[in-house]
Amino acid sequence: MNSMSVKGEDVLGVGEVLAVTKYKTAGDIVNRVLKQVIDKCVVGASVYEICEFGDDLLIKETSKVSKKEDDLIAGIAFPTSVSVNNCICYFSPMPGEADYMLKDEDMVKIDLGAHVDGFVAVVAHTIVLGVTSEAKVTGRRADVVLAAHYASQAALHLLKPGNDTYAVTDAVQKVCEAYKCKPVEGMLSHQLDQFEFEGKKTIIQNPSDSQKKEHEKYEFATHEVYAMNVLVSTGEGVVNLWLISSLQCY
Repeated sequence: MNSMSVKGEDVLGVGEVLAVTKYKTAGDIVNRVLKQVIDKCVVGASVYEICEFGDDLLIKETSKVSKKEDDLIAGIAFPTSVSVNNCICYFSPMPGEADYMLKDEDMVKIDLGAHVDGFVAVVAHTIVLGVTSEAKVTGRRADVVLAAHYASQAALHLLKPGNDTYAVTDAVQKVCEAYKCKPVEGMLSHQLDQFEFEGKKTIIQNPSDSQKKEHEKYEFATHEVYAMNVLVSTGEGVVNLWLISSLQCY
């Protein structure tokens, strides 16, 4: 995994054409990899092996970019994770750690990210195993997936200069309530910059009273970039044994 912690002296502004091109390249890579990782998520598959496959593919795809320019670095910005059912997010077992074999009707949440010259693109997607055009998702599984989908769409529409971060917080909350679901408490979305995965500005979902005091309201500005996290629960929105659905938008 390439270092994402140090900025060079020639950091590009995110509004520059070259920066946008690098974001787009990273975005194309993660979308291609995500599609192939989704195909690996079948009944009986090992989560460890799926994560290893995703990371290997991210390295392979980003190495093609870095080979084109000697001084350009590219690689994994966020390791592949496959989180199932009540596991909220970011399950990516190391060698020797407990694995999980996917089962029919499991709700599977996939996260991964890549960077090109420090410009990060991250994606996430939720699937339910065993679903077909004839055997569709129903019940609370359907509620939580739809809540995450429409909440993420509402959030994206509000990510515009002049709007503020708590407008997104409130919109996500209202959409989830319409499906009798709750956003996972305290989940943060971060501003991105070159070589910076967690920028100053944050968007919090379903904050507690104490979290509201800790996370101030920010106004969005032109050329800012965010990794938008939307995680939704059929339960109380806290760590518990409930179904969780997530979407991550770049």
